[in-house]
Amino acid sequence: MSDELVKRIATLETELADLKAQLPKPEKPFVPTPMPKIDYTENFRLPPDAAQAMARVVHDPPKGQKTDMGAWARNRMGEPGGFGPGPSDKWPKPEPTKVRKEEKLEVPPPPKSYWSK
Repeated sequence: MSDELVKRIATLETELADLKAQLPKPEKPFVPTPMPKIDYTENFRLPPDAAQAMARVVHDPPKGQKTDMGAWARNRMGEPGGFGPGPSDKWPKPEPTKVRKEEKLEVPPPPKSYWSK
């Protein structure tokens, strides 16, 4: 490189350092605070007899059994009801309909228009 380019780069670097020193110091960057977890049961009060009744309803599986055998009755999806049509493969196939000559719909041709030739 030529001496002129080296001098010019050095002056630009010193000028850049001077301008950076004149910049105001950045303030503390904004950091959003995370939303606190909401505890909906924070101020709930429950009488002892109600807590015992709730605990009585919970079914504990027998010892050594990993799953609750009766859970399928409480958690399963419902089956289709008895209303409405059944599967389409059990329906009879419709026969093709024949149209009699007197019932056939004939559309008459539209009247002649003189707008175009």
